Amino acid sequence: RSIASRRVSNGGIKDWLNWRGFFEFRKAKWADLLRDAYKTMNELYPHLFRQDVFDWYMPERETVLHILFALNRYNFKNVDRDVLGKLYESYLEREERKRLGQFYTPEEVIDYILEAVGYTVEHEIEGKLLLDPACGSGGFLVRAVKILNERLKAKGFDAETILHQIQEHIYGFDINPFAAHLAEMNLLFQVIDLISETKRVNPSFSVDKFNIYVTDSLRPPGQTS
Repeated sequence: RSIASRRVSNGGIKDWLNWRGFFEFRKAKWADLLRDAYKTMNELYPHLFRQDVFDWYMPERETVLHILFALNRYNFKNVDRDVLGKLYESYLEREERKRLGQFYTPEEVIDYILEAVGYTVEHEIEGKLLLDPACGSGGFLVRAVKILNERLKAKGFDAETILHQIQEHIYGFDINPFAAHLAEMNLLFQVIDLISETKRVNPSFSVDKFNIYVTDSLRPPGQTS
């Protein structure tokens, strides 16, 4: 979407090598490519891409190469933006899904529930809070963001205002840290066009953290274990 310079996917590795002046493949420092990609994305959405306590670890060179070249084959511009939910469920062990009650909710069911509570483009949903207390990878939140985006666009709001409205009024909780991470990434996918439009007007714009939190929403208040 031309928001950040290409580093990994769709031929980005070749461009990076040329830019760095590497003429021999074996001399390339692939860990630097990862750090460079994260630095680029940190300017867009710091919460997911800033350095943290786990950054002391770097996989072996061959592992990094395998991952980079697997990703390099794809042009993510054309990927279904709600692919994360389906991907997440496919990698969950059956017993783990059963233990945590983690199943991908079909979009038809999500739409039915949202319509039942009046969260539709036809209703005055601007300013209303929406919470999914067990959001998983963000299926309900993704649909809600699309609805709110469509509603606010029809009312003439600009892209930056719509982004702020989404971040102030859409909430998700989940007990699984990885699911919460995917939900946050999924929401980032949904607003990528809004970000692109906003950065054309305001190049220094960066996205605040979405309201996705790792917590047990069924735990009584005050209970610590």
